[in-house]
Amino acid sequence: MLAPGPVQAGVLANCPVITSALKPSQTITAWGDLRAIEKHEKQNLNAIVGWTSSSKLGSQLVVSLGENLTLGSWGFPAFREIFKDFALPIVLVLLGIAYQVFEKKKADLRQEQDRKITQIAQTWNSMLPESYRLTTKYYLPVQASARAALQLLMIQQLENDKQNLTPLSDKDKRRTFFFMVLFERRMRHLLDKAGGFYFKNRVGEMLVIKCYESYRRLYYYGNDNTWRNLSRMLDCIDVNEKIASFSSKFDGNGDENIKDTLQAGWNDFLAWLGSENCKPAISYLSGFTTVLEYEMNRPYEYWYGQPEKLILDSATESTLKSAGQEIEKESPYPGFSEQVNQYLKLGKA
Repeated sequence: MLAPGPVQAGVLANCPVITSALKPSQTITAWGDLRAIEKHEKQNLNAIVGWTSSSKLGSQLVVSLGENLTLGSWGFPAFREIFKDFALPIVLVLLGIAYQVFEKKKADLRQEQDRKITQIAQTWNSMLPESYRLTTKYYLPVQASARAALQLLMIQQLENDKQNLTPLSDKDKRRTFFFMVLFERRMRHLLDKAGGFYFKNRVGEMLVIKCYESYRRLYYYGNDNTWRNLSRMLDCIDVNEKIASFSSKFDGNGDENIKDTLQAGWNDFLAWLGSENCKPAISYLSGFTTVLEYEMNRPYEYWYGQPEKLILDSATESTLKSAGQEIEKESPYPGFSEQVNQYLKLGKA
């Protein structure tokens, strides 16, 4: 008999007899098929075997048949055997394909990263020597003369704000005039030979150009005579002119025509120095020198061991933001003022 649960008293009485008697050392084998009447949860099955000895003593033995699980319509043994035979190999094949796809994508990504790194390295290998040439031959001379003029002009402007309590002396004004003319001479040289500025960042290039143009508009462009006088002055001096030789020309120790030209430019300078255009022009010149100094040092980040920082005061920052807004209005650069804001923010970080 098969009993799924505990054996109850007298349960064997209702079971058919497998054999009426067994001789000594005789064995007998019994088998059969089980069919579930209804689906049920997995459980253990036991077989109970009972017998009566020759002395009329009854005995029973419980034999475990293992777990029993009813199968649905798709759970017939053949399908289960097929699943066991083919499912694992199929899963392994799919895992292998997925791994190959993953490895290919990873290799492609690594190859693309290597390509970009190689391209950047090749670009810098060609650009760094050119950047060094432009910086040493053009940018540094322009920056030196512009910065020298700016320092003196800012002193003058500070004194103007104090109602000219201690204005620049005539000697300092002549020095300022010299550096401003030298700055323009070197800018002409840069534009003639190099064509313009070439920085690591396009926003920096456009800001420098805009600040320079705004400075010139507030100084020279308002008067045709002033503009012509400037052009003539630049023809009279060298790109590496020294203050001693410039003073000699200014005082007339040589060609009288050169003296007259420089004197005309000097008169224009004095008129500009006392005009309302002076202060905003100085602001644009400050923006010009600030961005130029920042950009010409940026390519050498690994040489200095740290990123170059954009050092500017609140007035210069405001001027650069205004320049960005002007560029956005005058040219097809939507969102350029926001790019300037990000440029200034990252530069100060």
